[in-house]
Amino acid sequence: MKLIVRVCDYDWGKKDDNIGEIILDGKELAMHGDAKTYSLMRNGKPEQGTVTLAAKFVPTSALTPNSDGHTAQSQETLVLKVLKANEMRKADMFGKNDVYVQVWRAPDDLVTPLPVGKKLPEPEKKIKLPDQVMTFKFAFPTRADSPGSVVVNCGDRAY
Repeated sequence: MKLIVRVCDYDWGKKDDNIGEIILDGKELAMHGDAKTYSLMRNGKPEQGTVTLAAKFVPTSALTPNSDGHTAQSQETLVLKVLKANEMRKADMFGKNDVYVQVWRAPDDLVTPLPVGKKLPEPEKKIKLPDQVMTFKFAFPTRADSPGSVVVNCGDRAY
């Protein structure tokens, strides 16, 4: 299960910066059991910085209980945790990097290690969902002293 992990810097009003990326085997990371630190690459060349990740498999039913009798495609789901990103190159002219991470499944025919100068494939941006009602639960832990929430709609995105 090859995954592409890209560390980016958010730039308001323009294209976000690709700080670095890696290709990893999600199953291997989950079986490793502990957190693992990876050196970032870009276009097949070493890039400044590291990202530390951990993964585990959990029963799919624990994430999306299915009460309508349908069965899930998979019995287990890989949960990937991004623990930290360190020593990255500065991507903002003013202030600090606004870092976020993208993860997607790599194409099956992706050759590793990536040849020098070759870019990693982009994620599939057009996915056709089946014609049925689908519900996906989404939750993440917050600190007890976190402020209340707000939704700000900006075009086709909500923050």
